[in-house]
Formats: sequence, C-alpha cells, structure tokens
Amino acid sequence: MQEEHNFDELADIYPLLEEMLTKISNGTYPNWTPILPALFNLHGKPLSLENHFPFEEMYNLHQPGITTFLTGRQVAKTTNVAAQTVLLSVVTPYLSTIALAPLYEQIRRLSSLYIAPFISSSPMKNLWTDPNTVKSVLQRTFKNHSQILCTFASTDADRCKGLSGSRLIMDEFQDMDPTLLPIIREVISHALYGPYEVHIGTPLTTDNILSQSYDRSSQAEWFVPCFRCTTNGKPTWNIPAIEHHLDRMIGPWHENISEVYPGTICHKCRQPISPRHGRWVHRYPNRIHEHSGYHIPQIILPHHYAVPKHWAKLLGKREGLGPTPTHKYYTEVLGIPYDQSANLVNDKELQRVSNLGENSDVVALRNSGKYRVLVLAADWGGGGEDQISLTTLALLGLKPNGHIDVLWGKRLLTPHDHLAEAKEVRYYWNLFKPHYLAHDYNGAGTIRETLLVQSGVPVSKIMPCVYVGSSRSAPCRHIPATDAHPRDHYHIDKSRTLLLTCSMIRLQQIHFFNYDYKSQEDEGLVRDFLSLKEEKTRTAAAGEIYRISKRAGKIDDFAQAVNYGCVCIWHLTQNWPNIAAAAKYAITEEQADVLNPPELEE
Repeated sequence: MQEEHNFDELADIYPLLEEMLTKISNGTYPNWTPILPALFNLHGKPLSLENHFPFEEMYNLHQPGITTFLTGRQVAKTTNVAAQTVLLSVVTPYLSTIALAPLYEQIRRLSSLYIAPFISSSPMKNLWTDPNTVKSVLQRTFKNHSQILCTFASTDADRCKGLSGSRLIMDEFQDMDPTLLPIIREVISHALYGPYEVHIGTPLTTDNILSQSYDRSSQAEWFVPCFRCTTNGKPTWNIPAIEHHLDRMIGPWHENISEVYPGTICHKCRQPISPRHGRWVHRYPNRIHEHSGYHIPQIILPHHYAVPKHWAKLLGKREGLGPTPTHKYYTEVLGIPYDQSANLVNDKELQRVSNLGENSDVVALRNSGKYRVLVLAADWGGGGEDQISLTTLALLGLKPNGHIDVLWGKRLLTPHDHLAEAKEVRYYWNLFKPHYLAHDYNGAGTIRETLLVQSGVPVSKIMPCVYVGSSRSAPCRHIPATDAHPRDHYHIDKSRTLLLTCSMIRLQQIHFFNYDYKSQEDEGLVRDFLSLKEEKTRTAAAGEIYRISKRAGKIDDFAQAVNYGCVCIWHLTQNWPNIAAAAKYAITEEQADVLNPPELEE
C-alpha cells in the first residue's frame, strides 16, 4: 500500500505552500526539502538544510525499505530524524511510527527535546494537533490519525510487544542487542505502508550491528570535487572514506578557515575544497531502493569545516588531546568503525585445553561413566539474525576436582526440522544417559522440548534456559511457572555466564576433545569461542554497561551450548566459579534504573 500524502489540506491552510506542494506532488521536486522552512522552526528560526545538506536524501518522497546512517557525533542526525518523523506523520494519514533506542533516557531525549519542539513551535501546529491529541513522552498523536510511539529495548524487547506500525526508527543503533531484533521487527510485520526501517548511529567496531547494516547497504559516500586540479576538464573527486581520501582531506588549521577557505582540502593538490559542492555516490547503486546507506563524517558539515575553533578541536582530537583515544577519534569524528573489542579467549588458549581425545560417539560413551554429573546441552538453531545459526549439542562432565570436561560435540544440519532434531537429541540422550538436559528455551526451544518430553525424556531432568541481559541478581535464577507461562524455567545472565565459562577455559579448568580445526571451510566446533566479543554501551548517568555478543558472519552455537551445560552444572552443584571475575558485567542499581526506569514520564 502506498502512502496517501494529504497535499490538499496543507495547501488550503497555508497558501504559500501551494506551489511547492504542487511541484512535490507532480514529481518536479523529488523531496520535501523546499517546504521545511515553512513547516518547522529550529532554535527560533525556520528549519533549513542549508548547512545540513548531506541529509537531504532523508526527505525524499520515496524511501527505501531500510536506510542506514553511519555518522560521527554532532552532525545533526537526531535533529533531522525527528523532523523527518514529524513531517511524514503529518502528511500521511494513519501512519504509525515506532521510534526506539536502547535506553529510556535516549528515547526520552529524542521525544522531548526534538520531536516535541518541532510540533509545538510549528506555524502549522493547529492543523496537526488539538486538545484531544496525545502529547506524552512515549506517545504523540495527530489529527490525521497518525501517531509516533516511543519505546526502548536494552536487555529485552518486552515493551515492543503489542506495538504496531509502518516505520521503525532505531536510534543509537550501534548499542542495540542483535538478539532482540527479530522480536523488535515484529512491530512492522503488518505494516499499512512500507514497511520501512531507519538505522541511525555512531559506529563502534567493524562487526558491530550498525557496521553490519551499513555493509549490507548501498554504502554512499559524499564525493567532494576539486575544480583547481582537473583531468580532461573533469574535477578531481575526493572521497571521505577511510580506504580512499578521508585522512588526506583533513587540512591544517589557519585563522582564515571559513566557507571561502574550508578546513577540508583536496587530497591531490592540497588546496581548500568545499563539501557544499559535493554529492552522494553509492558504491552499490543496485541496493539503493531496498537498503540505502550513508556515511556522514564531521568533516563534511559546515559547522566543523568552516569554523576555526571547531576545526582546531577536530585536529586536536586527531592528536589525542582531551584526551581523545584513537578509537574515539575514528568513531565519533570520522564516523568510521574501529576495532576495540577483544576476544574473551584466544586460539592458543583453546588449543591448550583441547586434549581429551577424539570427538566421537564411541570415545565419549567410553568415558562418560566416570563423571559426578553428566549434562547434554543443546543450543537450537533456526537461522539466527545472519541466517547461519545451526543446532549444536555438547556433552559435559563434572570431575571430582570441580573441573569440567567437554567430551563430545555435534552440529546438526537441519535447523528448521524440529522433529528430526528432537529425535536426534533423544537418540543421544539414550546413548550417553546424562543426568540432565540443558537447552535454549527461547523461540522454537519450547517446541523441541515438547517433542522431547513426548518421546520419553523426563521433564524433571530438563533445564530450560532463557538468556537475559545483565542484571543485579544471580547469574542463574529459577523462574516458577505462572498461569501466563505454565513452565518452570531459568533466567541466565548471558554476559556474566559467558565470561565465567571463558575465564575457566583460560584457567584450564574446562577442557575439550581434541582441537578440531581443519581449514577456513571447516573450522570445527571449538573455535566457536573465537566468535565471542566484548562491547560496551555508554550511559550518561551510570557509566558503561558491558555486553558479550557475536562477531558478524561467525558461528557461536557450540560456545552457547557449552555455556548452557556449564551453568547447569554450576547451578545444580551450587559450586560457582569466582563470580568476582564477572563483577563488571553485573549492573549497578543506577544502571538498572537507566535500563528499566521505575517510573516513566507520560
């Protein structure tokens, strides 16, 4: 269904817009940019893209299914996404937009400091709103029955359930937990228009969720011409991408920096060039209509390249002044991902503890009888966010000295055949005769468990595990059955338990079957642990919150299965490793209030 923009109503109420609206509606103007000054005020002045020209694409009449903005800080990305959101709401009857950020404070800021002022200060506000329209922080409605719903999702996506819309805007996208995206995207699964997604943020690492989104996009860069040095009468183009000319486009400071003498210079002749004369060029033009992506570093915005004190500050950050760490300069100034995440365990450490013998049914069965506790663990597949997740099994045994041996592992190749996988797990349950089965109870895990119980696995021997975000409580908590959820299960603090498991590997208290890497095409199971990485989410009020996630394009299913098995053993025996080692992953009361505010403003 196409958007039904209400051009006539706007023209009747505000006659000066009639000519512009006519040109927009007949395609003479490809976007809404010409009428922005008549609709919105910013800091007491009409909103204009004169000094924010790279964002003009955001106001195109026809939007791609997904748009990704990979930007530095202080480039007006939030201002423009707020203006675009209000604009599309008031010209499109019955449009529902879901605006989402990881933290409540982030979405409150977007709603209260950007969206609300654009509505209240507009000369058109009487057309858009009346005393009956909702004006709360988390919901804003309009007379044309459009609405903007604001929510947040850091540790879970429960607040998204029940919401429905056509546009999904995810601000500070780099801090989103990728495992929550399938649930979040359900809000636009029955879209009246589109559906449309907008990913906005400042990058962290090359395999962060925002960087992954940009890599899948058209990857547009702002090409800046130099008319002083030409080839066959054509200007020299300067491309502000790290693999092209980004560093060489940053010129020295001088007191005459201005629009006439910008701080940006040509990579070839070293003379000033003006990004104002630039244009977007897409690396992958065939992706534009489905997934457009735009890289916006600070150096292409006038309030950076044309203001002497701001350019001096930018150059100071490049030199580390402030102090500014190198990765902050790349991510927040240049809008470029920078790898600062660390492996929780390295390849050498994995090889050192992979010495228990062949990974085979026969060897595992022969050795399985000598352990105090034997656990079969399963991480169910199903494609995952990057469609490479496969069901993986692991057999773990607890030794008398408290160490854990991972005797056996297997990756199944039928992620969507629940019955076949349940049968195979049942086979290994009968073969190894473990004391308990620990499994991933999220998603389709409930279906697999039902099939296992029906095939004879005692429900009392099954430990259903549900990953949750960082919390102040124990790493593993029993959740009793309720009327709404009639099954006992366990909440597992994902980041803290994975850190504990990896710490025990590094301390050689967890051992594996023989190291099974063969080639890049067959990396085996043990190296799944190399897919885990540490990331941090910054909060203004409560410091950094740590999270463990998976590297892009990598498989971590065996690592997750081993983690479920370890948690099951530690919880059953109440013999947890030194939890102090994971202390920084346990959130404080202040951080808990940031993630889950006790009282939300309405």
